[in-house]
Amino acid sequence: MTTTLTDELRERIRSARALPSPPAVTAQLIELGNDPNLSIDQILTVLKTDPALVARLLRLANSPLYARRRRTDNLHQAVILLGVDAVLTASLSLTLLSTRTSASSTTPKFRQATWSRSVHSAIAAQTLAARAGQVLPSDAFLASLLQDLGIQVVLRLEPDAYAAVADPVIHAELIALETDLLGADHAAVGGELLDEWRLPEHIVQAVRSSHDVGGPGSSRLSNVVAISALIADGIDDIDMLSHAADLAEEHLSMSRSEFALAVHDLAEAIPELSSMLEARSPDPETLAEMAHEVIVARTMKTQSDAAHLHDQLATMTNVAEELRAENRLDPLTGLSNRRDLDDVLAREFRLAIEHQFPLSVLFIDLDDFKKVNDRYGHNVGDDLLVHTARRISNCVRDGDVVGRFGGEEFVVVLPGADTVSSNAAATRLIDKFNARPFGLGPELLLDQTASIGVATMDAGRPYPSVAEMLHHADLALYEAKRSGKNQWRRAAPEDNVTEFDAEIVTDIATA
Repeated sequence: MTTTLTDELRERIRSARALPSPPAVTAQLIELGNDPNLSIDQILTVLKTDPALVARLLRLANSPLYARRRRTDNLHQAVILLGVDAVLTASLSLTLLSTRTSASSTTPKFRQATWSRSVHSAIAAQTLAARAGQVLPSDAFLASLLQDLGIQVVLRLEPDAYAAVADPVIHAELIALETDLLGADHAAVGGELLDEWRLPEHIVQAVRSSHDVGGPGSSRLSNVVAISALIADGIDDIDMLSHAADLAEEHLSMSRSEFALAVHDLAEAIPELSSMLEARSPDPETLAEMAHEVIVARTMKTQSDAAHLHDQLATMTNVAEELRAENRLDPLTGLSNRRDLDDVLAREFRLAIEHQFPLSVLFIDLDDFKKVNDRYGHNVGDDLLVHTARRISNCVRDGDVVGRFGGEEFVVVLPGADTVSSNAAATRLIDKFNARPFGLGPELLLDQTASIGVATMDAGRPYPSVAEMLHHADLALYEAKRSGKNQWRRAAPEDNVTEFDAEIVTDIATA
């Protein structure tokens, strides 16, 4: 149950000496994080004053949680990949490391155990959020890393509070001890401190509710944090890990299979990140085996269940292999990829010429998409692309083909659509983008617009080639960008391509 602080305890916290506090760089990052007009240059200016933090960010960007096919080797790339929240997390981790080592009234084993639990929980929270959805993984990581900060506050108020705690440290015993001593646990106390630090309210609330899965003050984020803490506790305890799986199924609607995959992700990420954050690293193979035991021992109630699941997995594997071999789907959005789009366009262009019916193409680009990646990181950017793909697909006819052209660009092929029909399709899409924000989690709603370029070929307006038609649609798209974005523009075969291109080429980089 979430505990509430008395006014007397609040006053004790505020008047206590030597409470943990963020260093100047972290305080500046917290302040910047509250600025809706934050730019990458502002973040870089602050970060360059702290070489240790820069080194930590580069290690984080190349860790299994964020690893890409190409190594990130400079600060600008790291910040773009990680996003503001992860940069703040890396900075706060240095603060937490400092407060951990300064808590001299506890034993080294106690400090190592509680810190390792926070780190393992944070990694578990990120992998769990990524699998469960509707929660930003960076939020989950940050809230989980901070969830036990209140232990340091308790020690400032009562230096001998944990003197009698035996090894191994059992978290439930800490909570009972704190409640008896202060009338509140370290989650409530830590939330009070984080509020003073001016961290985002949803992070503070997740910390406050981190001991109360599904309780009155809980949210999906706090449930992720609380369940991830149980995963951290279950690294050496299969029963605890199984209990965490039960709660994930109840409160996050995660199947045992999805939960096991999240634990496998944890096993992959935990050695390097534990080393980076100076935490104890469990054996990843043992953790992976425990994940397997959770899904097999607890879900396979009968031999027929096992056989049925085996058949399902085999079918899914075959389908996945077929699609991979065909290599025609974009792996992120599930739409047609560039190769498939090229074939579709070539086929529909040929049929339109042969049968003298119209063909239209919509070239769609998300407005200011780079700002989303800069502020929230590429994981959120990828989520937005997936949601965009669904929104576009739900807005076109059954016979139309939607594909991801590359990056944040999409193409819709409209066989048989003349000027009137394609105008209506473009208008419908613009309206759909403006109808409601994109829900990327309970705490993140993004108002995302798009610009569209339209090209139509019919008997009166032929194009000499598919490439020329697509190029005109692309030019019309950038004309829409130049005209203020969040709108569509039409190209025609008779447009002067060279003159049009020269006018807008300077705008493309900033569109």
